[in-house]
Amino acid sequence: MPMKNFWENYKKNFSLLIKFMKKHWKALAIIYALCGFAIYTVNFILSFYLIDPTILEIVILSLISLSSF
Repeated sequence: MPMKNFWENYKKNFSLLIKFMKKHWKALAIIYALCGFAIYTVNFILSFYLIDPTILEIVILSLISLSSF
């Protein structure tokens, strides 16, 4: 019984997510592009100071993913 309830909630939440993405796809695309540009710019600037940019990218992406919840 609990698994059935889980899958019902999963399907309902997934359909709500799809509706939200269809409704606001332009804003999500702009946010995604700006985040990518910001990460690229910061990595480029910090590469002049001999800081490994891949570590910074991992940190920034993890912060973005945590802030989305």
